[in-house]
Amino acid sequence: MRKSIFSLVVLSLLSLGLVTVILFNSTPQNGVLTIFAFYFCVAIFIWTLFSILIITYKIRSKSLKQGLPTIFRRSFLFSIVIVCLIFFSSISVLNILSVITIASAAFLTELFFVNRVIEKSK
Repeated sequence: MRKSIFSLVVLSLLSLGLVTVILFNSTPQNGVLTIFAFYFCVAIFIWTLFSILIITYKIRSKSLKQGLPTIFRRSFLFSIVIVCLIFFSSISVLNILSVITIASAAFLTELFFVNRVIEKSK
């Protein structure tokens, strides 16, 4: 457990450093690769941050019944939702319908994985 938390902290610091480097060294003339790298690093940072928060909360409340893959999957889905919302906001197409669509897609994806785990256990 300590190794996974340490790896998440290192990965979050690395991705935050990459976001900082991209922000300070990018110009408006940079291509799609810079924009993709920025959003990818932001997604990794949010994913690791929420994974660390959930794991530490579960450890402190002594209710770590879920496995680490479930925690990683849920925090990854949450980070993808946040990055999609940031991207839509940056291109000025974010409205309530797109927020509902993205959130419901993430919710249905989580329901798919939960249902698949339940069916495997039967």
